[in-house]
Amino acid sequence: MAYSGGLDSTVLLHILIQDRRRHSATDFWQGRPLSAIHVHHGLQSAADDWAAHCAHQCRHWSVDFRQESVSVDPSSPMGLEAAARESRYRAFERCLHTGGVLLTAHHRDDQAETLLQRLMRAGGLRGLAAMPEQRRLGDAALLLRPMLSIGRAGLEDYARRHQLQWIEDPSNAERHFDRNFIRHELLPVFETRWSAAAQRLADSARHLRSDLNLLDALAAERIQNLAYDGRSDVLMLSALAALEPAMRTGLLRHWLATQHCYPSEPALLELEQLIIANNNDGLARWQCGELELRLWRDGLYRRVLRTEQGDDPLAQDWQPETSIAWGGGVISCQWQLRDQGQPRLKADLSDLQWRHRQGGERCRLPGRNHHHSLKQLLQESSIPPWERPLMPLLVQGESVVAVPGLFIADGAVAADDEPGWALHWRRD
Repeated sequence: MAYSGGLDSTVLLHILIQDRRRHSATDFWQGRPLSAIHVHHGLQSAADDWAAHCAHQCRHWSVDFRQESVSVDPSSPMGLEAAARESRYRAFERCLHTGGVLLTAHHRDDQAETLLQRLMRAGGLRGLAAMPEQRRLGDAALLLRPMLSIGRAGLEDYARRHQLQWIEDPSNAERHFDRNFIRHELLPVFETRWSAAAQRLADSARHLRSDLNLLDALAAERIQNLAYDGRSDVLMLSALAALEPAMRTGLLRHWLATQHCYPSEPALLELEQLIIANNNDGLARWQCGELELRLWRDGLYRRVLRTEQGDDPLAQDWQPETSIAWGGGVISCQWQLRDQGQPRLKADLSDLQWRHRQGGERCRLPGRNHHHSLKQLLQESSIPPWERPLMPLLVQGESVVAVPGLFIADGAVAADDEPGWALHWRRD
């Protein structure tokens, strides 16, 4: 769980400890250790003392403790609060493995503050739905917020009854931060006019979240009809351009939100103008944070730059039993005893390697009389220009044997009645 050492996370950690002792055999806890992750931002002079307090408390409670130090740019254009949050969640993603669960101590008052903060930023339905009770974290983990129905007063009462000790962050009193201004100035005024104002605001966020989930489900169905060649990361430009403007805007927002991209109105208008102008020569691009869109032929392609900028190896030996990270995706090989509708690699080939395209490669496909350049074959397969350098090539010496998902060279294809390897390259 995320453990800052403050009141909220101290209460949650204590509750989790008690729950694990009572229900250690339940599906949630079985085989799952309880660990506390403390993110050291280095923004306060007492940050080292806070980390020491958290480590001491975890030793006292016999809980595994992990500290993650991050660097936050105080002059970040997104603001100090947002920059710290971004760094914090990146640290959490690094700590969690496939199937991991991160619990955070956000509560009902946090939810009310989030709704008001996003209302002032013209956040739209997705923003006003505030924090979901659960969401995906990174590629393979889950984030849970189990205390969204509990108010801050309830947490304070629990902490007093159990004589818990926690850290008071002095920055929580600084009114120049938007959230603190809402907490100390706005919500108390609301409470004098409307009883249980925080509860009502949190309930409103919950209702909006329910409406958002319904709209997302309907939008996902429409997006499937716009998918280019069955790819969820590519939409058909012609189909988008033919939509009514309001429908196109809404579907684009939904599609981008699946990658945690929430563009401003001017940025989204710029994207729509690119689509309508049919500027599809492969040079037109649109960027929102780490997400980039490219227009090529009849496709609007979505790329996550952070995953594609990783350092891939120059070459790796052929190891069919092992999945290999490559070009922002994963190479995998499936052993098949007989033909299942796609070409398969012969089982008796040796001295194979995976490597990147270097230029000048040639290959002869089954049924063709001549060799063709790899460039031509990739063009025939409608592979966008920016994806071609990332594609894994399976080579034997200087000869291209296969490109996963596209083709296998003549002489390397397994017969229908003999076993072989089906090759896949799944893009993330």
